[in-house]
Amino acid sequence: MFTWPEIPRPYEPHALHGAGAAWPETNCYVDLWIEVLHALRLNPIASLGFTVALDWEGDQFSFFKMPAGDLDGLYGISIGELNVWWSLEEQVAVQVERGQLPIVDADAFFLPDTRGTSYRSHHTKTSVGVRVMDRASKRIEYFHNAGYFVLEGEDYEGLFSKAAGSMGLAPYVELAKLDGVVRRDEKALAAIALKLLGYHNACRRARDEKFGSAMSRFSRSLPEHVAWIRTQGGESFHAYAFAAIRQLGAASELLAAHLRWLELTSNAPLAAATDSFGSVANLTKTLQFKLARASASTKPFDAEGATSEITEQLARGFVALDEALTK
Repeated sequence: MFTWPEIPRPYEPHALHGAGAAWPETNCYVDLWIEVLHALRLNPIASLGFTVALDWEGDQFSFFKMPAGDLDGLYGISIGELNVWWSLEEQVAVQVERGQLPIVDADAFFLPDTRGTSYRSHHTKTSVGVRVMDRASKRIEYFHNAGYFVLEGEDYEGLFSKAAGSMGLAPYVELAKLDGVVRRDEKALAAIALKLLGYHNACRRARDEKFGSAMSRFSRSLPEHVAWIRTQGGESFHAYAFAAIRQLGAASELLAAHLRWLELTSNAPLAAATDSFGSVANLTKTLQFKLARASASTKPFDAEGATSEITEQLARGFVALDEALTK
């Protein structure tokens, strides 16, 4: 049975979620894994090379997630689906007792850490990793977004009630098996991470050659999307900003952090690429403000002008990265 390291109280999130980040929250799955790896005393920055392959899906940038194979290759963590054939509460309890981490599609309506956004106000799907469970007291400790939290009582009952899910269906649950965790030194970790980065970058390059860059496809879609947002109201803008702008900005910031760490650890010549992707992370904040203004305006929106600097920095970063990975 796997035994977790002690988690200090108060919990201190990883620096990727610190005040200095341009995008201190990315998406619920990646944020959760950053904190899970951090709590396991593993280096989450080593896992972020997959962000280089972020794609434009026509209506959003990829809801990017750490690939299961990367987590296995870097840390020995095996990810699979937990078949919820019994009581969700019973099955989560079994896995927590074994020291494993069930990652549950949960309703943020019952998560106290979303107070001020979703908690007790509206229903929205998110991912939580359950680390500690006390069924007698109706209490769990869980990873969610950029932190580690506690819920109990009615929130516990709501979280584990099938009735809380859409149409009463059991939620999707992943099982992270931790008993094979491998602790590597930074040099060994960087050697694996560099190979994974090369693989993901080759996939990105092949896709771009076939379909054009993700950023160019996004820019072509943007005028139509802005026109649609103008007919929908503020909530639609916030949903679009999360799906498009935040995913682009956050992925670029995480990629820059990954490249910076790789350069320091493996001496790979990645400084130029790091600077470009770091610039994109900040430029997307500006783009989000421009889109907010455009969505409330009736003036023609210059999508090419609004995105040209990001497009240039991304192209420059990919060229620098390709050159660095062939040396």
